[in-house]
Amino acid sequence: MQHLLYEHAKGYLLFELKEYEDLSKGSYQEYMKLTQVIKFIAKFDFSDVHIANDNIQKLCCNKLSTELINLLELNNVQILHSDPSLKQALKEIGIKQKTSLNIMRGIKYNEHRILKSELDLQFLLGLSHTFSRHKVEFNSKKEDNFLINTTNMLEQLEKDINSYSMRIKEMFGWSFPELFAACSNNDEYIKAMAFFIYGENIENLPKEKIEKFTKLKTCSIGIQLNEVDLLNIKNLCEIIAEKINLKNKLKVYLKDKMEFIAPNLCELLGDLMAAKIIVLSGGLVNLAKSTASTIQLLGAEKSLFQSLKAKTNTPKYGVLFNSKLVSKAQMKNKAKFSRYLAAKISLLSKIDCFSNNRTNAYGVAIKKMVNKKLKNFDTEKEEENTEEVLSKVYKKLKTIN
Repeated sequence: MQHLLYEHAKGYLLFELKEYEDLSKGSYQEYMKLTQVIKFIAKFDFSDVHIANDNIQKLCCNKLSTELINLLELNNVQILHSDPSLKQALKEIGIKQKTSLNIMRGIKYNEHRILKSELDLQFLLGLSHTFSRHKVEFNSKKEDNFLINTTNMLEQLEKDINSYSMRIKEMFGWSFPELFAACSNNDEYIKAMAFFIYGENIENLPKEKIEKFTKLKTCSIGIQLNEVDLLNIKNLCEIIAEKINLKNKLKVYLKDKMEFIAPNLCELLGDLMAAKIIVLSGGLVNLAKSTASTIQLLGAEKSLFQSLKAKTNTPKYGVLFNSKLVSKAQMKNKAKFSRYLAAKISLLSKIDCFSNNRTNAYGVAIKKMVNKKLKNFDTEKEEENTEEVLSKVYKKLKTIN
């Protein structure tokens, strides 16, 4: 005997299949045709909205509720036609899963006839609100969504600023070629250029810089630009200035966000590098679940797969190579130190993800330990054990609280 399970908003319906699904018959939307292949056996009605919501949440996670398991066991179900997503869960309780999509569609089409009662619209509305509220609350707790988008936006802004700055340097370079070498970065170049175009210090450049650039301008070999070219450069300057202003605001926002989401990781790596690590892993939860070897190679996935395909040496580090701590290590020790640092990142990410207390005390202690290890990396001098360091911090926090 084979059974069919149909889930609806107010409960479960269990049918006995009289015959197998025949695709040659087309659809089962006709009620008489449908009754020839199924026979109603049992049902389970949800008593309130909360029980209904709990059952739907479990079905969404491909799990079976206690009510559904009891219904199947009471009717001695061995083979069940149901949604394919429940296959693994049914297998665990010894039930074989099959699929009859056309019959399912027929039952859904004739649901009002099978239930033989009008749907309680108030119940459906309450259930939909409860279910949606749960989904929204679940997503609102994932603060790293904002972090990922902010980091990606910062990278895009950096690319745009560099691209626009290259274009504007090429254009303004005909008028003042010496300015490029005199400026330390793009931001300073744009501010200095705005000073000469507008004739006033609108970007608040230091006086010594203005004097230096003015002296260079008096002996410049550049040509005189016409009004049309100057207008075009002004427009580009305004765009770049807006992007730089937005970038600076996002950096402040990112720092505040990182100190809230992952204070210990932020203390060890810095806000920008810690954010990049979280983005590459796909979120703080994924980072906390990752091993040290996985974290070590974040950002080097492409070269890793290429080396595995070509059967050559695999990369030793990914985006961690650009971190301040790894850059301080000697070239021969960078690979080993990256692995050591990745292990500490894995540990601190778990603390940040699953700890209820938001504190950077663990990050401060681990950073001191990492810096000591960095100084004595070539020697065989034993450093303080990580477990002992964390234990001291925990006891200290416990006495404070």
